[in-house]
Amino acid sequence: MAIAKCYQNMINIKYLTKKYHKKTVIDIKDLVLDECQVVGLVGKNGAGKSTFMKLISGKIRPSEADFTILGEKPFNSVKVAKEVGYYSSEMQFAGEEIIDIIDSYEVMYNDFSREKCLKLLEVYAIDTKKRVKDLSQGMKAIFIVCLAMSGQQKIVLLDEPTAFMDKNARLLFTNLIKMEKKYPNRLIIISTHLAEELEEVIDKCVVINNGMLKCVDDKYDEETMLNIVNLDQMDKMAEVYSDER
Repeated sequence: MAIAKCYQNMINIKYLTKKYHKKTVIDIKDLVLDECQVVGLVGKNGAGKSTFMKLISGKIRPSEADFTILGEKPFNSVKVAKEVGYYSSEMQFAGEEIIDIIDSYEVMYNDFSREKCLKLLEVYAIDTKKRVKDLSQGMKAIFIVCLAMSGQQKIVLLDEPTAFMDKNARLLFTNLIKMEKKYPNRLIIISTHLAEELEEVIDKCVVINNGMLKCVDDKYDEETMLNIVNLDQMDKMAEVYSDER
């Protein structure tokens, strides 16, 4: 398999802000990701990970911003729409059979591998004659990951892909990412609040808390974790149990 050359400055953010009803939910400054690698976007639930991914993919407009994706402003960019894929459990498929969706992806995307997708689904024992709406949340998450990995988009955004997967499916997912890393021709960003599960496949860890960039590190470790944990909440919990005595 040929290894494609990465774009330079795949994600280059000077500042990126998103507000809803005057409340700032994303306020990211000085973040550059310009290598083909696996990045863990880490933060607790409600930290702003999904909003951040939607901004990168051009699905929603920023309130204020100076940033480029693949050298372009993402909103209304044909290049970004083609080369950046956002995949989440929120995706809707109108109830078609899985095989019909795969066939439609093959028609819509020239670089989509129908064969690879079918083989991945076979690994997970997913019946392609089933309808997506009849799948469990975990099986739907697996199907979406298989779709994502069967294309050649330069940036793949996986939003909490393992949230509904059982232990076996999560282990297979980790192995899948390991296999993808053998051909480093794109940037894969995986958002999660369970980063320890992906520790062995993450090349870089980006931590978001309350919509703000807390740290960027080359590994996920205890020091990185402390950027997520609210120590005040830990202290208050300790007080609750101290009062019980």
